[in-house]
Amino acid sequence: YEGAIADLDRSIELNPNAVWPYRYRGYSKMNLERYEGAIVDFDRVLELDPDDEYAREHRDIARSHTED
Repeated sequence: YEGAIADLDRSIELNPNAVWPYRYRGYSKMNLERYEGAIVDFDRVLELDPDDEYAREHRDIARSHTED
C-alpha cells in the first residue's frame, strides 16, 4: 500500500481535482490502519463529488475506528 500511496500522491500533484486518487489513497490508508488520513482523503472526495456514497460509507467506517 505504501507504493500505491506514493503513486496516488503523484497523481494528486498532477491533478488535484480528480476524485479517484483521493478515493484509492483513502482505501490504501485504511488498509494500513491510518484512519485519520483516510478520513481526510474521503472528505476531499466528498468535496469534489458530494454524491459519492461509497466514499461516505468508507469515511464512516474509518471514523468508527477512531472513536473511543
